[in-house]
Amino acid sequence: MAGKQLNKKVKASSILETIVAMVIMVVAFSTAMVVLANVLKSSVSVTQIRASALLREQLEKVATSSERSNVSYISGDIEVRQIIATLDEHSGMIRVDLVALDRKGKNLAELHQIITDHAE
Repeated sequence: MAGKQLNKKVKASSILETIVAMVIMVVAFSTAMVVLANVLKSSVSVTQIRASALLREQLEKVATSSERSNVSYISGDIEVRQIIATLDEHSGMIRVDLVALDRKGKNLAELHQIITDHAE
């Protein structure tokens, strides 16, 4: 009885069915890869978070320091550009513009703040 079942032929799928199945799989995987790429691209990277923290730290230094110069420096892989401008000579307020860039020049984070100039 067992021998009869082993000799029984199984219908093989045609080449067309195999191609259709492969096309469906390729479309499904392609769609998944596009969705994954969009999610990874739109998420906030660790470098951007580090750049924001670096700018906040630099703003704190500017607020507590009497030094009011435009500077640019590199911290690790991040370049920080600082521009300080006096709003009005009589107001005692300054505008601090901080920008963090990666090695390729891509903008990672920006911080614009108006603070009281204690240096006067």
